[in-house]
Amino acid sequence: MKTLRMVLFLLFLGTTFEGVAKEVAVSCHGAEAYAGMELYFLTWQDMITYKTDTLLKVTVKDDGSFEGAFDIDSPCKVLVYPGVYEVWFYAEPGKTYRIVLPPRKDKTMKDVLNPYFRPEKIPMGLLDTDENDLNRLIAKFKTIYAPYFYRHARLVYVDKKDTTLATFIRSVRDTFAGVTNPFFLDYMNARLAMVSVMNLREREPVLNEYRDFGKKVLLHNPAYMELFDQIFNRYFDYLLGHTCRQELIYAIDTGNYDSLVHVIKKDLALGYDDFVDLVALKGIYDAWYHKTFNRKKLLILLDNFIAAIPNPEIRQTGEDIKEKFTRLQAGLKAPVFFLTDLSGKKVSLADFKGKFVYLNFSSRLSYSSLREFPLLKRLKDKYGNILEIITVAIEDQPSMLKEFVNNKAYDWIFLVCGDACNLPVVYNVRAYPTYYLIGRDGKLIMSPAPPPTENFERRFRLLLQKKRIRTEAGLPAGIRQ
Repeated sequence: MKTLRMVLFLLFLGTTFEGVAKEVAVSCHGAEAYAGMELYFLTWQDMITYKTDTLLKVTVKDDGSFEGAFDIDSPCKVLVYPGVYEVWFYAEPGKTYRIVLPPRKDKTMKDVLNPYFRPEKIPMGLLDTDENDLNRLIAKFKTIYAPYFYRHARLVYVDKKDTTLATFIRSVRDTFAGVTNPFFLDYMNARLAMVSVMNLREREPVLNEYRDFGKKVLLHNPAYMELFDQIFNRYFDYLLGHTCRQELIYAIDTGNYDSLVHVIKKDLALGYDDFVDLVALKGIYDAWYHKTFNRKKLLILLDNFIAAIPNPEIRQTGEDIKEKFTRLQAGLKAPVFFLTDLSGKKVSLADFKGKFVYLNFSSRLSYSSLREFPLLKRLKDKYGNILEIITVAIEDQPSMLKEFVNNKAYDWIFLVCGDACNLPVVYNVRAYPTYYLIGRDGKLIMSPAPPPTENFERRFRLLLQKKRIRTEAGLPAGIRQ
């Protein structure tokens, strides 16, 4: 119990580091290997969905240099994805960073086509930083924390308890006793609380003692949000096993904001509204993906929460969650795209308004894709007047794709999606080929759609018949001559 109190005290005892937005300047020299490459500097808009926001876009010059700037009002983790890497650093408002990129290593087509590919995570090289720089502090902390964390995890797993924890925490605090950087102190507190959580055998509620502390929600501190995720993982499932079960079910069945807030406050013995709202959003998010509750009811509850949440950043987190839930939902607008076809022409989804679109993500290096291309040609020949077939080709050599398409006389639209193209992520592509059917109004009809080898044509003709749309031959769909 005492350990849990310390954990939750650390979770709530955050200090806000927000104020007027200040410029962050970034520059790089000597990266000739990256000449011509576009680099995007991203940060997480929220750390429940991990939606990213673009801070800066630069193009590396021929001499390997670039410079740029962006505004932030609080420290944040910045991510860059050059080739196979995820390179990161922490940016603070008003500071200048001279960065060093890793040796260039581009993704192969095998990497691009692999739905399980994960980039190699490495810290960004930074020049001219002093010992109080946030990145230096976090790096120093990690050299102390990481070895202990893995040893601690092993001890907890084998012996169920680590008796060295209190001594380790005191030692870390003594090491950083003179540090005053608020973001770092919150980061350190959350990491130390994480090892304390591992020592707990059972989950217990947050206690009333924390009402008197300066409670904050640190949405952009990764250590704090990872601890938050650990403590409140599948929180609604936890509530179902306790005295709040019926009240939780009622709140979700009715979509009532106040009822759910009451349930959480009762369980946590806590009245801090921002924190309670964030716990509720996390509960809705986890319940959606673990299918604990009816999704339609969860979506209604989420809408009501978004409308009622007063804190704009937490409300935006709710909006991000809703976007992720509904982005590929049948009946809603399909995600837009702007790509280049094999002739170099820019093409967008809006260009095909008024026609059905059978959108597929494929590759000439995928046997399954190649096997279905002749069937796509057959569909094109038969329904070309009302159905536009668009292949988003995952391709790093457009000239070879063009030659392949010309040799096979495939006459539908091929769009080029290289290793920097994120459209497969937007459409949640996990395997190639993947298909979607988009209506004449730009809304998703089948999401995902079956491939041509699995009765797509029959389902499409039934759709045409239902909508009383005539085929190219002028006959009602489904009616044979």
